[in-house]
Amino acid sequence: MADTALIPAIAPVLTVVDGIPTTTSADVARHFGKRHEHVMDSIRGLLAQLPENAHPNFRVSEYTDPTGRKLPAYTLTRDGFTLLAMGFTGKRALQFKLAYIDAFNRMEAALHQPSALPVDARAMLLTGPHELRAALPNEVKQAINRKAWDMAHEAYELCRQYLRQRVAYEAQTCQSPPRVIEAMALRLIDEASLGAALAPRQRKAIDDMRQDMRLYVALAERHIREIGQLTERAPTPTEHRSQK
Repeated sequence: MADTALIPAIAPVLTVVDGIPTTTSADVARHFGKRHEHVMDSIRGLLAQLPENAHPNFRVSEYTDPTGRKLPAYTLTRDGFTLLAMGFTGKRALQFKLAYIDAFNRMEAALHQPSALPVDARAMLLTGPHELRAALPNEVKQAINRKAWDMAHEAYELCRQYLRQRVAYEAQTCQSPPRVIEAMALRLIDEASLGAALAPRQRKAIDDMRQDMRLYVALAERHIREIGQLTERAPTPTEHRSQK
C-alpha cells in the first residue's frame, strides 16, 4: 500500500524556534500521509549526501506519539523541508508542498513585519516552545495535545467565519461584474491575517471584562457609601457616654 493512503493529509504545522520558522519530521509525515520512519530514513539519506554546512537544517529532536512514547525525530528549517520534499513526487505531493511553502511564507512575513492590529496574534501564537524544568507526565502531555487540537479547530472556525463575512460584505457593496468581484474576493482572502480574524473575539472578551469591572466598581462604590452612612449615624464616644 502506498504511503499516501495511510492517513489523510492535515494542515502544515510550523513552530518558531530561535526566531526561525520550523517544522518536524513527524508533522511532515502526517501532512503528506507518510510513515514517520520512512521520512526519517529519507532525512538520514539526505544527511549522508549533504555537506556539513547543510546539516543544521536537520536538528535531532523527539516527539511524543499518541501512546505517550518519546520517539526520535528531526526539526527542519525551510531549507531542510525543501531538500526533503524534493523526493516527494506525484500530483498530491505537489499540492502538499505548495501548502507547506505557503505556510512558511506567511509565517516569515508575519515575523518580519510589525503588526498594527489591536491584538498581536503573532506574539501569542508564533512564540517558540518554552523549555520545561521538569518532565511532564504522559497524561498531561496528551491533555495538552487534545486541547491544542480543540483550540486549533476553534481558531479555524473563527477564521473561516471572518473570511466568509468579509467577502460577503464586500461582494454586496461592490457593483461590479462577477469576475471582478471574484478577483476582489480572492485578493481579500490572500491579504487576510490571523490577527485580524481573531481580533473580534479578543475585543469581545475585553469588552466583557470592562463591563464586569464597571459592575464591580459600582458595587464597591455602593458599599463605600453604605459604610459612610453607617459611620455618620454611629454615635461618637462623647455621645455614647452621655446616653448612658
